[in-house]
Amino acid sequence: MNDDETSTNNQPNGRDTRTLCIMIYGETLYGMLAQTMSMCQVGLDGWQLDDEIGWGLSTWAAKRMRVLQWCPNAQRILKGQIGTNATLLYVTIETNVHNPRYKHPRNPRHRGSELASPWGCSEDRCLYIQANTLVKRHSFGISREWEYRPAHARTCKNGEGCELVGPSQRAILVALQEDSIEQRDGSFPILKITGDNERITLEAQPWRRGTNFATISHVWSQGLGNESKNKIQTCQLRMIRKYLKDVFKSEEDQFFWLDTLAIPSKSTTDTRKAARKAAISRIHHVFSKASHCIIIDRYMLETGNADEDCRTTAASLLTSAWIRRLWTLQEAFVSKTLHLAMRDDSGDPSDSHRKVMALDDMWGDDSEGRAFFTSVNILMKRKLAQSMMRKEEAADYRSRPQQHRNTAVLVANAWRATRYRTIDRPKDETLVLATLLNIPIPSSHVDFGEVDDVYLERLMVEFWTSISRESPSGMAIPSGLIFLPGRRLSSTGFGWAPATWMSQQEETYPFPLGKMNYSTTLHERGLQVQYPGFILHASFDRLSSIVSGRRKDPTFHFSVDRDLYEWYSVDVADAGGHIPGSSMPRVIDQEDIAEDQLSQKLQRNSLSNPKLAIILSRSRPVEVPGEIGLLVEIQEISNIIEKDQNTTGDTTVPKRQATGNNEFVSNLSSERDEDVIYCRIVRRVIVSRLSLNSASNLLPPSGNSPNESLGNSRTPLHDSLVSKRYSNFARAELLAVALDDSQRWVVDGYPQSAHLPKTEKERTMQENIKRTGRKVKKTGTKIKEGTLKFFQMGEKGV
Repeated sequence: MNDDETSTNNQPNGRDTRTLCIMIYGETLYGMLAQTMSMCQVGLDGWQLDDEIGWGLSTWAAKRMRVLQWCPNAQRILKGQIGTNATLLYVTIETNVHNPRYKHPRNPRHRGSELASPWGCSEDRCLYIQANTLVKRHSFGISREWEYRPAHARTCKNGEGCELVGPSQRAILVALQEDSIEQRDGSFPILKITGDNERITLEAQPWRRGTNFATISHVWSQGLGNESKNKIQTCQLRMIRKYLKDVFKSEEDQFFWLDTLAIPSKSTTDTRKAARKAAISRIHHVFSKASHCIIIDRYMLETGNADEDCRTTAASLLTSAWIRRLWTLQEAFVSKTLHLAMRDDSGDPSDSHRKVMALDDMWGDDSEGRAFFTSVNILMKRKLAQSMMRKEEAADYRSRPQQHRNTAVLVANAWRATRYRTIDRPKDETLVLATLLNIPIPSSHVDFGEVDDVYLERLMVEFWTSISRESPSGMAIPSGLIFLPGRRLSSTGFGWAPATWMSQQEETYPFPLGKMNYSTTLHERGLQVQYPGFILHASFDRLSSIVSGRRKDPTFHFSVDRDLYEWYSVDVADAGGHIPGSSMPRVIDQEDIAEDQLSQKLQRNSLSNPKLAIILSRSRPVEVPGEIGLLVEIQEISNIIEKDQNTTGDTTVPKRQATGNNEFVSNLSSERDEDVIYCRIVRRVIVSRLSLNSASNLLPPSGNSPNESLGNSRTPLHDSLVSKRYSNFARAELLAVALDDSQRWVVDGYPQSAHLPKTEKERTMQENIKRTGRKVKKTGTKIKEGTLKFFQMGEKGV
């Protein structure tokens, strides 16, 4: 092996570099193909890249970032957001080698504060970009707790001549109370900076239709907030005044809106509480009416350069503190135009040498005719737009009337944009999501005290219920949510729903979240979706191995046709962490609970063993890389759907329930189009279609040839092929029945705690078991003889 094939100190080696070059070359050709097809208005199904994922994460990039000693959090975000495209990640790395956002000092001190501690960055948090303005609160000479303190602008010299300035509180309350407190599109205050820079004052008045104003989008933890008063430092107001004049291209003072000043601070009085709730519920309305939105990120002000190329600016913004915060997502999504505050290339750090840049205008063609950079620019623009929900379909959504909106598309885009964002108070997550999607905010979501996990789950259940009620039937919840990674809710009927949107995890191929082929409905017992799938029929031993497979033998195989030609392989998803090169632990507690409950059922009664199935994200999964699916336990089969959570009247009773294998098969063979399968998620799986060659060599025959017992007289070659397929089937002890693409499933999870609600049927069954204590002896460990003879007949007809 050559020297350039080996790697020392984890440096990229020659093989890594050559592989990267091939990947970039391939992605560039695909990019040129896509551009050519678009220009010529030609569509060739099957020749486009799936979701612009590229050729995958390169080993070169992973090693290069580690060698550069980049922040673990920055590495994870880049791998997750653009890591599947080798070209984008390469360009990002090489244009940011010396960028302090990625490689920042290990032991800096917060400027202007008493906090002095090393940056303890991890994969899921970067303390450098947070730039928290926290100081120790002292009492009688003893350090007590951390206290938020409004920060000065970076250009402010030791706070000289600065003081906290705010608008009249009465003017703020009057503006909010002009309309009903419950009105989400009601009145709100706008502000204007008056006086000279030495004696700044603030005026507040209600917004009137036709009045132009700008909103300020910022990261609260970077010092532009105030937890106790509606005031900020005068140096910050001077900076905002300059940005407003730049954006409006006028020397006159302009109106603006800033949450710190326009949302009443926390209070114990009922009047201020009601006004605060109204102000928060109208954030969506405020940003939608603003002419401009100015993004202020402390890091971008210090290190971002307005003269940099668009790729460098976009890469920096993708990992900035501003784009990592959950509160700022709705501000980016709703706003008409976005402007980024940056410094210019003069080297002068003063306010006079800072300017704002319209994000839509920074994508000028600097590629000089080079196909490589043209392709990179297009992809980077799309990635940034996805992170801010500013894609074309999002703009189309904003322009539609409420009754004609496809909320499921918005929810899918929102999940993709929130997965790498963070929030300081987990209890605010549903509050932010509610304002983002512009749905009513229950009082329980605003200004409550400390809460536990059970209360947080209740908030998320209320949130999903509100989405379902506020949107047109079937157009509210994307069906692909059931395939997402991460922890799910535990409440009955909501086991399909993510417990948090900030999972820091990626979708899995073929990315079903964005594909809405059928509508969904929220029922009392779960989410109704329509997907293809397989019903699994297994011997007792095989069933036991599948149930405990995640911990022991995670892979199993099966055939779905009588001639044993079509075979599939199933493996556990997330076995090594969802994102390549990540050490983040996968969520296993819910899978453990599912497996434990299924194991208990197997030990208790083998005459009615658990019935398993696989929900596919699309029909006929590909061989490589495999496609995401769900292994589920079937609770029952019915041809009448139970009552929708949003309807009234008596709950419909299912016509039949699957109890034994014979009835189970007959239920699916008759009126299949009307069958509804009620199921619970066991675990996420990767399903791959096996090639004919792989299936033939799946399980080599051992011992006597199975076709000897059949008494066949065939050619040696034919005997060999038949023998292998038969041996594979006999050893698999498993067969599957394929279901239609439009098969209806009502999906739920397993309750994880005794205090969580259960259905009446579950409670009755549990009480009967406790009362009788009846256990049935286990019988039968092989596939039924009749089923095996069916497949033998198929072999004879080959």
